[in-house]
Amino acid sequence: MIGRNMLSIDYEDVFQHLTQKDEVEKRRNYIINKVYQCIKSNRPIQNSDFNLQLYFGYYNLRSQDVNASLRELIWKHSELTGKYCGCQYWSVGAKSVFENMLPQKLTERRPSLDDAWTVADDLSGRYVDQNQKLVHEHVFPIASLITELLKPTEDLSLGSIEKIIETRAVGCVILKSEDDVIALNGDRVRGDADNLWLRYKKANIKLADNPSWPLSQRELIEGAGLI
Repeated sequence: MIGRNMLSIDYEDVFQHLTQKDEVEKRRNYIINKVYQCIKSNRPIQNSDFNLQLYFGYYNLRSQDVNASLRELIWKHSELTGKYCGCQYWSVGAKSVFENMLPQKLTERRPSLDDAWTVADDLSGRYVDQNQKLVHEHVFPIASLITELLKPTEDLSLGSIEKIIETRAVGCVILKSEDDVIALNGDRVRGDADNLWLRYKKANIKLADNPSWPLSQRELIEGAGLI
């Protein structure tokens, strides 16, 4: 995980991170290769076999099975540039709560990116009100994604796995109250293969626009009417 002393740069917005594009691609490709290796060998990736330094968090296999390994790898992919600050997708509601809270914590100086990470961590705490609590939600549910990855196929390839991961392993920061609406709609574990963002449309969740979204995801987001 990146050292917190490297985050002393001034905070700009919730999408901000310090990882260069080539480093993001390096980590993304490494994780996708590990997903492919896990599926092809039908064996979990051990902690000792995951040698990449991540920008956020660690790979931590807690159960010796393929599903557990894939779950952890999907988490690492969705957190490539941050679990909260740095995540490239935020709901309007989550961004508004965070940006209202940040200046309340710092009244005498301009916040740093480290300050933003700290406030985001605080807002994800166990006892935070559901209308203020931040959740890193997997837009295409992990259970559905693992099922899709493990479907029997004769043309299993790195390219086919990459396509699934790149289009499905996406995290978004939303409020716990928004996450609860998704659950009430019965969409906690059900994903839409045609447009993963339609779960959010059903829950009436709007997204804060980010110019850095990949075109493929922007088209799906706009198609779901989330901006």
